[in-house]
Amino acid sequence: MPTVFKQSYRRCSSIIDCFEVFIQRPSQVTARAQTWSNNTNRRISFVSKAFGVILFNWMVPYENDNLGQDEEYNDSIETALMEEVGMYEDLTSIDIMTDARHGWRKNAKDSSVVAIGEKMHKVLKCEHITKADDFVSQRHEKLGTQRIYQNMSIKQVGKTWSEQLEDKVESVATHFHWAIRNCEQNPKELKDLLINVVEHYKNNHTKCHPDSRCKRDLNYEPKRSTINKPIAEKLLLGVIHKSVIFKSPDHFVLARDTSYVESFNNTMNMFQDKRIVFSDANYNTRACLAVCHWNENVDRGFTSI
Repeated sequence: MPTVFKQSYRRCSSIIDCFEVFIQRPSQVTARAQTWSNNTNRRISFVSKAFGVILFNWMVPYENDNLGQDEEYNDSIETALMEEVGMYEDLTSIDIMTDARHGWRKNAKDSSVVAIGEKMHKVLKCEHITKADDFVSQRHEKLGTQRIYQNMSIKQVGKTWSEQLEDKVESVATHFHWAIRNCEQNPKELKDLLINVVEHYKNNHTKCHPDSRCKRDLNYEPKRSTINKPIAEKLLLGVIHKSVIFKSPDHFVLARDTSYVESFNNTMNMFQDKRIVFSDANYNTRACLAVCHWNENVDRGFTSI
């Protein structure tokens, strides 16, 4: 749609053959039009009763409506990037947030992937991905993100992400839980186990637990990609060092598995449906029934195969 004109202009619009015509002040006798078709030039005849019978004939180049748009966009993101870099004492890297938006709900033709600076919260890059780039809409976000990082690399902005880490989010969290359970309530042992996560993904299992499959199985092959780039190793090690568990290991050495309490809460759902509002007495009665049911059945043997 055409851009918004200043309030000092009067607008007279009429739709003729799928056109929108916006007329400025009569004294200037100028007009702009935007076609909804793919043609770049059209001849328009417009008659306005407001000014008597006025006939306008002109050629309208569609591309001219967007003159300066790319230039303004590039200036905006360049300025935003410089402002973001200026917020960091360490000029080797910046932190960004990325997300994708699909143009349609299903099987979208167009997708937009945006990168926003973590400090200034301004858009640093917005990539437009279409089915001409990749026919599968579900891969648009990955492709757009890769283009953004390539652009940041060209601009010599340090990376805070590596493709060798994209498959390790859940598995690293599993390692953290495992380290807490097997540190024998020793803070130093907990920190050593966490640091060894990096060595494990480098396919170096010298310090891995003797009962681990990577130590017992002679034919062990990693399911995750092996870390062999210094930037990936540095980033993963940095995440571990910045974690609350690594900074305060003595607060977590007594941590326990929460599976039992989570299971009891699921049992409560059998007696207290969250879609129903109970009275206080009814709610308490159902809670008591859930406790009795749990105590009668917890840790019982299997009754079926």
